[in-house]
Amino acid sequence: MVPNSTSTTLAANTTMPTFINSTVAGILNTTFLVPTFLSQEEFLALQLGNSSDANATTPSNETIVNQVVFKTWYPSEYSAAHIIIASVVVTVLMIMVVVGNMLVIIAIVTEKTLKNIQNWFIASLAVSDFFLGLVIMPFSLANELMGYWIFGFWWCEIHSAMDVLLCTASIMNLCLISLDRYWSITQAVDYLKKRTPARAAVMIAAVWLMSALVCIPPLLGWRVTRPPERFPQCKVSFVTNATRSVPARCRIVS
Repeated sequence: MVPNSTSTTLAANTTMPTFINSTVAGILNTTFLVPTFLSQEEFLALQLGNSSDANATTPSNETIVNQVVFKTWYPSEYSAAHIIIASVVVTVLMIMVVVGNMLVIIAIVTEKTLKNIQNWFIASLAVSDFFLGLVIMPFSLANELMGYWIFGFWWCEIHSAMDVLLCTASIMNLCLISLDRYWSITQAVDYLKKRTPARAAVMIAAVWLMSALVCIPPLLGWRVTRPPERFPQCKVSFVTNATRSVPARCRIVS
């Protein structure tokens, strides 16, 4: 989502310092699109600070100002080209993730030949990856490209917890599928007799329960204090020592 922006007309101001007035003399009465996280004074200061370098390659002050606007449009400092390319590539990837996993789920649910126990584990993996592509990746992409979190405190809490939950569940579902394949080969007769629908459901439930236990502590207050930052941030921090590394905070700092 693009942050709010205003069309600002840079006009002569008798209260501005003389050196600023002289620098912007060539662009007075011209309208430029300036991000709202930059005040007019900050915008002019950036233009002034970059003028010496930009004059070597650009013929006019208008070009200099346009360069400053694009460089500082988001706090992440990604250029417009980087934002467009990354948005297109990751959006295509998200669509593939969502549609692909949705088709897997539909096929297992609707086709009788696919409704065997070993495919339950695949369906559980598809569910975790489906929600990763649908709920987590779009907001993470926006957060990365803009360099700050604009979706509010509570959604940061929920988004961060779901991020940890779904990523952990995806990894553990892969482990469960691997174990199922291993036991099916090494203990073909005994394991297939023991792999009842009830036991398979318990194994899948255990995967999701253990994944939930990883993401719940930060929501209950097990967190690391962050210093205040200019722009709201939504990050997952980790407490690390020699024996463990666990998520310790899922919150927004405003």
